[in-house]
Amino acid sequence: MRIAIAYFSWTGNTENVAREIIHVLRKRHEILEARIKPLRDLPYLLWLILSFIPESKVKIEDCSIDDPDVLFLGTPKWTFSCPPVNTFLESVKWRGDVYLFITCGGFDEKRYARNLENKLKKLGFNHGDTLIIKRRFIRDDRHRKPISDFLERNGFT
Repeated sequence: MRIAIAYFSWTGNTENVAREIIHVLRKRHEILEARIKPLRDLPYLLWLILSFIPESKVKIEDCSIDDPDVLFLGTPKWTFSCPPVNTFLESVKWRGDVYLFITCGGFDEKRYARNLENKLKKLGFNHGDTLIIKRRFIRDDRHRKPISDFLERNGFT
């Protein structure tokens, strides 16, 4: 199976989860990695302001995916949206099954996930499942078991 892993990571937490997913999946699947990178790195305060605007977007580097069977999409949980991820989703021509992984430190992550899942459906994607990982689990390496369970539950291992 060809699996694309696309993710945006500002502090490195989402990238750490993406790396673990890639590590586990690479044993049985072909992996296409696409790191979502804004053209300009903005200060935290500007990212915060943009995250209050649900459909906000920023220009990103080309990170097209080449016709995968499945897409894993990783994003940090920001206030209402993640502008680089919004841009990515609207630029992707492929439509199919998307599995989300969301990293967070604060609160209200389930509502954030539901909103993103609804956005996927509105854009024509099929939502598979969502994994939410708290920042404190990533920092002390407790994120591996939930990732393993998530991948097993969805038939990828």
